[in-house]
Amino acid sequence: MDLTQPTISALEAGDLDRSGLATLKAYVEALGGTVEVTATFGSRKLVLSPHA
Repeated sequence: MDLTQPTISALEAGDLDRSGLATLKAYVEALGGTVEVTATFGSRKLVLSPHA
């Protein structure tokens, strides 16, 4: 996974401001999950997913 302990602690605390998408993706995938990004435009949502 190649993430430092402070980075993992920040992710687990919900501090996403200091984590790039690649870091978040690596963390989630190491735990067996997948990442989807949702962009919200008022009442409209756009889901960005590698499986879309």
